[in-house]
Amino acid sequence: MGASVIIAAAGTASRMQGTDKIMYKINGKEVLLHSVLAFKNAGCTDKIVVVTSADKIEKITDILNNAELNLPFEVVRGGETRQKSVLNGLGRCCDSSDCIMIHDAARPMISPELIKELYKKVVDEKIGAAAVGVKVKDTIKEVSESGVILSTPDRNSLVAIQTPQCFETALYKKAFEEAEKQGRDYTDDCQLVEAIGKSVYVVEGDYKNIKITTPDDLILAETFLKEREK
Repeated sequence: MGASVIIAAAGTASRMQGTDKIMYKINGKEVLLHSVLAFKNAGCTDKIVVVTSADKIEKITDILNNAELNLPFEVVRGGETRQKSVLNGLGRCCDSSDCIMIHDAARPMISPELIKELYKKVVDEKIGAAAVGVKVKDTIKEVSESGVILSTPDRNSLVAIQTPQCFETALYKKAFEEAEKQGRDYTDDCQLVEAIGKSVYVVEGDYKNIKITTPDDLILAETFLKEREK
């Protein structure tokens, strides 16, 4: 019993100026592999399912085979949206897993310790749904389409949600069924569960758990990973 992990790696990386961010090597390992190894090392993973574009399935399969994960894994094709991609991965998860974790492949700095803390919160403490998040540092403004500030939310109540996000298996499947039934397509997995009235707990995350979105983020990730490996 443990977690089935869906690694979302089917994004288009439109802001990476031609760099394939999940295949970019840092310290001799692909960004994707850094993310996968964190879940291996957490010790609570049943299976890893990587969801990616069709042209990367063979390459990623080779990378994971060579990594000798000693864990069941599959690499499957993604869908037209994030939700449809995750749904493809959900169909390959272990029915016996206590929970489903969803993680962005482009967050290579996630730590095994934080993964274990999230798992404990959902499974051992039986809260059902949780996500990693950090308090925002900047002042946030709500702005109109014309660029005029409309309001300033209280920063103390704002959290930037990261991944992984973790859900008790039956609950997550129920949330997906409801979203599909209503024809709704969400960009965030917590929204699926929130939509059926279930509260999602926030586990304090790590500001270094950045998502690689632009070329500058690769420099940050490389610096953070080198510090950690020292």
